[in-house]
Amino acid sequence: MSTRNRKILRDIWSRKSRTAMVSTSIFIGVLGVVTLMTVGEVMIRQMREDINPDELAMVGVILNAPGDIQPDDEQYLEELRNIEDLTVVEGFGTYPVYWREDETFLEGNIRIYSSAFEDIQIFRMTLIGGEFPNTGEKQVALERRTAEELGLEIGDTMEFRVLSITDQLVTETWIVSGIVFHPYIGDGYNIYAAPEDGRYLGGFEGFGAYFARFETFERAVEQQETFVQTIDDITPYIVVGSFYDDPAANEYISEISSWTDTLGMLGVLAMVVSTFIVFNVVMAIMIEQRRQIGVMKSLGASWGDNLLIYTGVAFSYGLIGMIPGVILGVLAGHFLTHAVAPLANIYIEGFSVAPGAIGIGVAMGLGIPLIASTLPVIFGTRVTIHEAITDLGIGTRFKRGPLTMLLERVPMPSTARQAVGNILQKKLRLMVTGLTLTLAVGSFMGVFALFYSLDEVIGDAFDTFNYQIEVQPNETSEFDSLAALISTVDGVEQIFPGIYAGVTVTKDDPTVNPAADTWGFGFTGIDPAQDSVSIDLREGDGWQNDPARIGVVLADPVAEQLNTKVGDILYVTAENGNTRPYEVLGIARLAFDDIFIPWQELASLTGFTLNAPRPNEYFVGVEIPGTLLSNITAAGLDHEVSQVFEIIDGEFFDKQESAIVISSHLAEGGDIAVGDEVPLTVNGNARKYTVTGIADVDPLLLSQFEGIVSKQADRIYMVGMFWQELAELEGRSLDGDPVPQEFIIRLTGDEHTVREVDTVIGQIRDTLLAEGISADYYNVVADEEENASLVQMIGLVFGIACVIMAVVGGIGLLVTLSMSVFERQREIGVMRSVGANSQTIIVQFLIEGLLVGIIAWLIAIPLSYGISQLLLSVLPLDFDLDYPPISAMVGFIGILVVATLASIGPSIMAARKTVSSILRYQ
Repeated sequence: MSTRNRKILRDIWSRKSRTAMVSTSIFIGVLGVVTLMTVGEVMIRQMREDINPDELAMVGVILNAPGDIQPDDEQYLEELRNIEDLTVVEGFGTYPVYWREDETFLEGNIRIYSSAFEDIQIFRMTLIGGEFPNTGEKQVALERRTAEELGLEIGDTMEFRVLSITDQLVTETWIVSGIVFHPYIGDGYNIYAAPEDGRYLGGFEGFGAYFARFETFERAVEQQETFVQTIDDITPYIVVGSFYDDPAANEYISEISSWTDTLGMLGVLAMVVSTFIVFNVVMAIMIEQRRQIGVMKSLGASWGDNLLIYTGVAFSYGLIGMIPGVILGVLAGHFLTHAVAPLANIYIEGFSVAPGAIGIGVAMGLGIPLIASTLPVIFGTRVTIHEAITDLGIGTRFKRGPLTMLLERVPMPSTARQAVGNILQKKLRLMVTGLTLTLAVGSFMGVFALFYSLDEVIGDAFDTFNYQIEVQPNETSEFDSLAALISTVDGVEQIFPGIYAGVTVTKDDPTVNPAADTWGFGFTGIDPAQDSVSIDLREGDGWQNDPARIGVVLADPVAEQLNTKVGDILYVTAENGNTRPYEVLGIARLAFDDIFIPWQELASLTGFTLNAPRPNEYFVGVEIPGTLLSNITAAGLDHEVSQVFEIIDGEFFDKQESAIVISSHLAEGGDIAVGDEVPLTVNGNARKYTVTGIADVDPLLLSQFEGIVSKQADRIYMVGMFWQELAELEGRSLDGDPVPQEFIIRLTGDEHTVREVDTVIGQIRDTLLAEGISADYYNVVADEEENASLVQMIGLVFGIACVIMAVVGGIGLLVTLSMSVFERQREIGVMRSVGANSQTIIVQFLIEGLLVGIIAWLIAIPLSYGISQLLLSVLPLDFDLDYPPISAMVGFIGILVVATLASIGPSIMAARKTVSSILRYQ
């Protein structure tokens, strides 16, 4: 072994405690880097493997099916395919389904698609075993995670409750035909069936969404409005919301990348903090071994030899800390990834290694000590032989600067005064150590402030809504009838109507200024006369004095984004194209984006209505006073169905008022000719109409209205008129009767557990299913706890990074105080010789450590605010951060604990020094 290597090993071994502390700091830093970067690398890698950009929807439209329709989705999809540059459009539906396990029924999601499973092009699933379900063979497929959680395999059976049969409880045994992997879906039990089978088991009609892809994403953005409007025009579905997404820049992957990149950044920062420890230690070594350097130079060692020796020492520190740091970091990263991945709906199998994280951990573990030691080694090895030989040992030159003179005038105990003086004598070391602790405590307080505020925002959001259950029927239902059913369940105190929809907002009338700036927000429909929602108004009086007022109340962030005040007018446009102006009635103290509006108004705006007349599907029985004719049917039509009538005299009516066409049978039976005025009566309303044409009605086309259009002795007495005219005659609103999208339920009592709410939900579900009504149910209490747990879990992961930095910072203080004890042996000896006891020496070093910690904490307070704002800007979070004072208090307590623990060892070590041992050293 060469002389240089022996020198390096001797220095490492002779100062085992110092080696342990420095290597431990590097170990912790490498452990943090590898662990946190492994989480990000493995999760993003798995997501990129699972999610294929060519299978993502560019445009999606969320639908709701009115309860009285039987949609013809094949025809609708065929018409949608005619939209320019549209390449793929598919229907998708997911609805509740129940199967027996022991004596109870479990709830899951039955999923159906408009395309055959093997032909699905959007959000495609992968068959990993068995076969896809075949229609009519009582087969289902299970998503891999569902199969694992339920312990089911191919060939096993499931006893399903058939929801399409409502007059009795019917169960059937179905076979698991296949296992699929579907990375695009969320939590819950997910089951797949052929469309007809899914509707049979789930008791529903139609799809819940249409998804489409276009030639390019740019065309998708341009055609989104056309796509939505076409759906609204040709289908009976109610458009609840729509979105567009760039498959090449998937938003979900970007959000997860933001979280994981930030985690990696904190891990790297923890590693960088250990740089200052290496800097301090190597600087102390160079001061301590000035004589040795001079002796080595006198024996022929070159500057390069000394450089290699002392950088070799720093490299050895890194090597000792890096090896276990990488090994344990790989293991910790594996376990942490498997704990965090399910929160992001990422499925990871087996033991995953992140080569990139390992490489960065190795590079930083070895490279950072070398970089940190460069300046101390360069300057330390430049000492001349004369300077080294004449060095009298470790000493300190005291200077009376302005700060020292100021401190002399401040009244304080002699022990504290001496501690402050000792700190000021090593300003560079104080700066480096303080910077280490400042970064540690600043990061901790910044992360704490962010997630504490996020938890408060979530709490405020749930506190705003004074209920425990949401019920969303899968088919539109009238409020009174369904509320009457729900109210029979024990524990239900009150039921409120509700609706939620995505809309766009402009400050200028978009019908006048199509280029007006638009913003997209969520609108929550409430009943202002009820207390289902607690709105704390900052400005305006909302609906306090008049619950019947029509207008909106904005949350603070919305008002700020729109630069809007009370009394302003906003123009709101729904997905169906309806636009209406609304006055701003108030601004609420809420930290999340939301706009409140009376639920009936939002339902009318978005088309969430029943009994609305629809052209060509609108038939009403009418009378013609003065004739003996009966069973006369009036049809509300537009020109799209003019082919139903073969005009034999006159012409088809225009949109002009008071114009009709009549069947030839009605003209003959009533002795009516073209140009005659005919009085029509509906529900006591009467009006005269001019006959513009007489037609033979095509019985083949009319057969689809069998049972609606009346016949008398095979004679069709029919009046055709513009559908809006017929609605006016009947006295019927064109908008229909508003219905809620959801039923909001408040339970009796004040405090409710998740289990208690689930019990009531089960009773409500059974009550509605007995009437053939399926719905989605949301336990608000469970959602609140899950959101709080999620925030705490994510905060814990970020907290781990901060704790790592805090530990490294504590080790830095420990190293600094240990070096201070070594350097100040003369001072300790003098104190001993004049009667200072062990307690006095311990207190002095404890005060020094605490003072360094408190100074770091004071500097870290503004730094922590900046860190919290930085995290808020890079993470996918959207709320205004109100820096909580408690974060500074928690940081203060934390720094006191860290500083105290780091100071105890050096303080005791100093107290154990005796005068004789000090004299032997000197």
